[in-house]
Amino acid sequence: METTRVFLRVRPFSAQERARKEKEAVVCDAGSTVAKVLTSVEGGRRMEAQDFTFDHVFSPLATQEDVFRECGIEELLLSVLQ
Repeated sequence: METTRVFLRVRPFSAQERARKEKEAVVCDAGSTVAKVLTSVEGGRRMEAQDFTFDHVFSPLATQEDVFRECGIEELLLSVLQ
């Protein structure tokens, strides 16, 4: 029986987002399985956080290589090419 694994990669801010000093909407720790989604409520006066759990969460610092290695993409591609 096959299982489905779910991964989340939080992308880094673009140059434009950094210039506008945007605030993060998703917060996670490197190597964690939980991501916090932050939502502005009460006209932006406070933030609420909701936790979501995944098999693996990649922080904005993760490289494409990190994602490929952890998700097993390399093995999948090699099996297809054989």
